[in-house]
Amino acid sequence: MLFKSYIITQVHRQQSEQAYRQKETKREGSIDVDYVPPQAKSKPRSTKVDDGDYVPFEEIKE
Repeated sequence: MLFKSYIITQVHRQQSEQAYRQKETKREGSIDVDYVPPQAKSKPRSTKVDDGDYVPFEEIKE
């Protein structure tokens, strides 16, 4: 009697695991995103762009 209940329990467990695995199977090339970070509030950009210091130069032809 105990052996029969143990076998039935194991069969049900295997069927549950198999059903779970079938749900989790993914197609090749598919991408799933589990977490999307919250976007920070964007700061207004200044209209002035700082390109750094300008250094004049001369081309020297040889």
